[in-house]
Order: sequence, then structure tokens, then C-alpha cells
Amino acid sequence: IEDFTRLRRDPAGKITHDQGIVLDITGRKRAEDRLNYRLELEKLISTISASFINLEHGDIDPVITMTLQSIGTLTGVDRSYIFLFAENGTLMHNTHEWCAEGIIPQLEKNQGVRSDLFPWWMERLSRYEAIHIPRVTGLPPEAGAEREILQARGVRSIIAVPLVYGGTLTGFLGFESVRQEKTWAEEDIGLLRTTGEILSNAIEHRKTEKALAASEEKFRGVAERSSDIIQLTDRMGRITYVSPSIRRVFGFDPEEVIGSPPEELVHPDDIGSVLELIRETMTGTGGIKGIETRVRKKGGGYAILEVFVSPVIKDGIFSGLQVMARDITERRRAEEEISSLKKQIEYVLGATNTGLDIIDRDFNIRYIDPE
Repeated sequence: IEDFTRLRRDPAGKITHDQGIVLDITGRKRAEDRLNYRLELEKLISTISASFINLEHGDIDPVITMTLQSIGTLTGVDRSYIFLFAENGTLMHNTHEWCAEGIIPQLEKNQGVRSDLFPWWMERLSRYEAIHIPRVTGLPPEAGAEREILQARGVRSIIAVPLVYGGTLTGFLGFESVRQEKTWAEEDIGLLRTTGEILSNAIEHRKTEKALAASEEKFRGVAERSSDIIQLTDRMGRITYVSPSIRRVFGFDPEEVIGSPPEELVHPDDIGSVLELIRETMTGTGGIKGIETRVRKKGGGYAILEVFVSPVIKDGIFSGLQVMARDITERRRAEEEISSLKKQIEYVLGATNTGLDIIDRDFNIRYIDPE
């Protein structure tokens, strides 16, 4: 209540009575509390979103658990968790969980759970619907399997929002109340959906990073054993990785060329074509393309390389180049020697009056004197 009563006095100053009004402000206080709660929840979700920005995949699990704890504590639930689907949605795994003090964790028990045990639940999640159950005992007959399982765990109220990424249902975010029944307002359910989107993006981003790290590790393993030179560059063509075979061809240790731009290594007469190849690959007009170019050796001189370049794409954005180069210096030198020798033979034969044909050991004619 809010009391506006005042004391009244007579001319002598003696209190004679009180006068005023008392207002029942229960509804107003509830509205104020409700508004403050919503503002706190909105602020918390904004903080959660910011915490996942530029987060390395190795740090994501503690942050997810902290998120579950923060929301669980603010909303007054007893357990919050994430389930992710596997095996084309036929199984689900409880990957993260937070429990209030005195609540028994369920994470270890909830691994490899069959999705078909929850037909009513899964039907709603498949339509990307939030599942709001203020009273588990009030579930309809068609949700009998879900009611039986939830009651066995002592759950009185529950809400779950789907985790969706790229149009695919990947799991769900759940909040359980064990000690009392709880009803969620529609606007709060909307905020929980937003939280689900943040977590879903973070989880899928981690999966992508892990897959990329595994791919890069495999790539490096192949590169370490390859006789060809394999390297990675950034968007500007600066070397970020090069295989050990560079020692054999150029005499450089890999560490000596890390960070080097093309201009420092490529022959001045060839740099124009190399930069053009980088530009074409970056804009997607070149694809996988091969060129020959001369690259500086540590001890002086140049090696001739046959180079194949392809783009490296991360999250749909060009992030650098993958380069495979083969030393063809000796091959080109041999081709030049053969060409020179052929010209000499033709000159000698052309200067003599004696006709001459050349036949190999398989009796194939290799040369016929024009005369």
C-alpha cells in the first residue's frame, strides 16, 4: 500500500484525528517488478551476446555454462541445459548443464537418448516451436510419454526453445523448475529464443573451427611429406605457411620467408603476372590456374617454378591463397639444351651435301634431310 495520511491538530496543537488516503498499489508494484525483471533479462542477453564475440573455440564451453547459470539464476529455475541432436536427429546428447544448489545433475544420464521416445516433444521442435509447460501434470494425453519421464525426474514446469542453424534443427535449450511451478510470459520466451540463436551460432561456429583446424592439420601433414612446395598466404599474398621442401629448392628455412610478399621473392619481370593471378583468384575469375615464374634463391639466382593457385574461403569470404609449386628448373634447362642441340644438328646437316636420315632403334623416322 501507499499511505498519504496526515495528522490533524486543533488550534492548541493537540492531535485530534488523522486524515488522508491509502492506495492499494499491488498491481503497480507488480508491473514495476515485471518491467525491472524484463530489463535485467534483456541486459543479461546483451552481455551474453557480447561475450561470444571473437571468442576462441577452446573457451566456448565455460562461457556456455556461465550463460546457463546466469539465465537460470535470474529466472529462478532449478536446472538449465542444452541438448544437441546426432545421427540425423535420431539421438540427442546433453552437452551442457547448470543446476541450482541442491538439484541433482542429469548430464551424465542424458547421453545418446533416443529422440523417438518424445514424439509429442519432437513434433513441436520440428516446427521450430517453443515448448512451454507451466504444469507437467496438465500435459495432454498425447504427451503421456513426456509427462511420465518429466515426473520421474521431479520436474514441475519446463520450457524449451529450439536451436536452429541454417534452417536445420540442431537441438534445444531447456529450463526446468523442480521446486515450484513457473509460468513464462510470451515476451520472455521471445528473449529465450534470442538466447538460443546466440548459443546455436556459437556452437556451430565452434564446429566449423574444429573442422577447419582438423583440415589444416591434415593439410600440413601432407605438406610436410611432399617434395613439392606447398604454402598458404593471406589476402595480400604474404606467406603464412610454407612446407619444409623450400630448403631443398631455395635454401631458405620456412621461418625466413614467413610474412614475405610476392615482390620480395618473384623475379621483377614475372611479378606482374603473379599479382594478376592473385587478383583473379581473389575475385573468383581465375579459379585454379597454373603459371610458370622465377623465384629468388637464397644463394643467388632463380629457380623456375610451375605454380598452381586456389582460393582459401572461410565463412564465405576470401581469406588467402593455397599454393602448390614444383621446381621445373632442370626440366626447362634440359628442354633448352635439347632445342639448342637440335638447332646445331640441323645447321650441320644443312651445311653438308650429304643426305641424312635419322631412325631410332624402333625404326621410327626421327629426322629427314630436307634435301
